[in-house]
Amino acid sequence: MIHLRLLILLQLLTVSSFAQREAYSWIWGLCGLADDCSGIYGTAVMRFNDDSIASIDTVNFPSDFLGFSTCISNAEGRLLMASNQEYLFDSSGNILQEFFSPEDTVVYARQSALFFKLKDSSSDYYFLGTKAERIIPPAGYPALNNRTKHHLLTKISADENGFEIISVDTLLRNDTVTGGGIHACRHANGRDWWIFQSTFNHKRFLRGLLTPEGLTFEMYEGPGPDSFEPFAFNKFSPDGSKFFHFLPGYPRKMQIYDFDRCTGELSNLSEIEFADWIENPADFNPFSLSPDGSKIYMGRSKPGPESSYQNIQVNVENSQMTLVADSVYSPCLTPNLKWVVSGYQEVPFTPIDRLNVFTQPNSLGNASGRIKNLYSLPVDGFIIEPPEWANHLLGPIDSTLCDSLGLNDDLTIQKVEAYSLTLFPNPGHNAVNVNTSLPVPLRLTIRNAQGMHVFESDFNKNNFSLNYELNELTPGIYFVEVSNAVKKARVVRKWVKLD
Repeated sequence: MIHLRLLILLQLLTVSSFAQREAYSWIWGLCGLADDCSGIYGTAVMRFNDDSIASIDTVNFPSDFLGFSTCISNAEGRLLMASNQEYLFDSSGNILQEFFSPEDTVVYARQSALFFKLKDSSSDYYFLGTKAERIIPPAGYPALNNRTKHHLLTKISADENGFEIISVDTLLRNDTVTGGGIHACRHANGRDWWIFQSTFNHKRFLRGLLTPEGLTFEMYEGPGPDSFEPFAFNKFSPDGSKFFHFLPGYPRKMQIYDFDRCTGELSNLSEIEFADWIENPADFNPFSLSPDGSKIYMGRSKPGPESSYQNIQVNVENSQMTLVADSVYSPCLTPNLKWVVSGYQEVPFTPIDRLNVFTQPNSLGNASGRIKNLYSLPVDGFIIEPPEWANHLLGPIDSTLCDSLGLNDDLTIQKVEAYSLTLFPNPGHNAVNVNTSLPVPLRLTIRNAQGMHVFESDFNKNNFSLNYELNELTPGIYFVEVSNAVKKARVVRKWVKLD
């Protein structure tokens, strides 16, 4: 365990439950392309209010912020921590943690990462990232299998006393099949996080569930067709109801799924073809979504001999495409879920020192309210990938019967103190007796530790037994929920199946 205290005081305010603002400041930018930075990199820090940009400041960091950067703010929306591919920083550019040791004998490349916070009352923050190890593939194997990905979790405490690194780069998993960024969506209980990362087979995803007990991963197969590409871009819609999965290269198509925040399941696949709008298969196409999830904003190279970059807008409902901006780069939805912004330059390949803003991004085409130079940037930025952030504004689903963790404390979405639920024997083997005071009719649902449904049935009595229904369940922890839809009430208890 590594402990690191810095004499930096933070003012973290307690706010009402599910009113988190932990992404309201961004860090974005790099040393000017034509400048001699001498090791100091000026980076723009943008602080957002609920409906505007409050300020754009400059912080000098000892390392550049290119792709795969991420950041998190405190409850006031002030920048708290940031990370590029090499370091974990505080808001003043001080290094909290270095991710690569000088003693490393293997060449690594840091890849996508995100910050998470589980609940407002906690001072604990989680930093999840991947580190890619370059290896030489065996003869005859494709190049896309030439990296081992290490999925690593760091836990940091940040309070009025400063920072404490509780654990550093805890290894969660190694594999050679994941590609693309880490993206996340709030669980329906409003506290935990579903985490998705693409694999080289784009109907399969690495799916994780982050809870106070830790982070667990599993390989999840969605309903899409087999499609093999080394990289993909992913986004969850701001309301958490959709998952957008863009396949670049020769497919050049957007796969759109319905997403169940309770179970983590993808369903109802639809596709939008982009090949006619993006002529170059090697084009770099990060994308963002409008606040209501109805529009896709994407970057593309300008067709024809005159080089520049453009933003296009695609209407999800009818696949209609509109060119909405020239001389702009990676579009990104602001963390206050109000605007879509990107960097702007008057002349291609000159420093990007203006902010392009779509003030009405839910509207079609020219009605999106584009302002091409609303703010000046103190650095050359907004060039490669937009900063990644998890949507901390997304709260619980109101009146949901879903609480996959079966919590019996103040975090439970809908506590039902008046009703009881008893499971015995607990732990048990292939039989359990259920006794509850909930009124009938009842629905019984069993979920595994990852929140996945493994059994569901209706009952018209308060006392019953499960026997053969449990035979196919593997030993482990399960959560048994008994609910009454009319009363909008439910009780959940943990049950452990033995070998």
